[in-house]
Amino acid sequence: PSNEVAMTLIKSGVGVVSPADIEMAELSDSVILSFGMKVPSKVGTLADSKKVTVYEASIIYNMVDKIKKFLSTKLKPTELIEQQGLAEILEIFTIDTPEGDQAIAGCRVIEGSIKRNSRARILRGGDSDIVHDATITSLRQFKSTVAESRKGTECGIALGSFEDYQKGDRIQAITVRYIPRTIE
Repeated sequence: PSNEVAMTLIKSGVGVVSPADIEMAELSDSVILSFGMKVPSKVGTLADSKKVTVYEASIIYNMVDKIKKFLSTKLKPTELIEQQGLAEILEIFTIDTPEGDQAIAGCRVIEGSIKRNSRARILRGGDSDIVHDATITSLRQFKSTVAESRKGTECGIALGSFEDYQKGDRIQAITVRYIPRTIE
């Protein structure tokens, strides 16, 4: 991950952090590293008011740890996708809505459960070809709106304005977790 983020040194110097350093950091959207020097309280107050972050340390390893922690916040998190349910499309229906005709996928849940408002993907031609990614906007069993449909049940699913359902497609209900990454 260390090749995904970088630091640019804008200015270096000897001595305490000054108000001019705070102004420069604010204008350049930078942080200040103060090694071995205590930041004067007035300068610290100015930094707080300008929302400028100042890292202080008197031991080099502590400063390195602070830099790593700061740079880690700039890394994209790891996206972990977990399947909650899988439904196979058996038939495609069209219903009349106030917004116009809407395609509905008539499905059988073959794994887990499908929940309304879940994120879902349309899989076609094998489970690796993702055709569409959206939210389940409608989930029905017979004519009733339901919150969840479990394995073995049949249901009607709509993914927003998506219309290109095909028999044999699979609708995979997923949850996505984002796991922060760190620089070691």
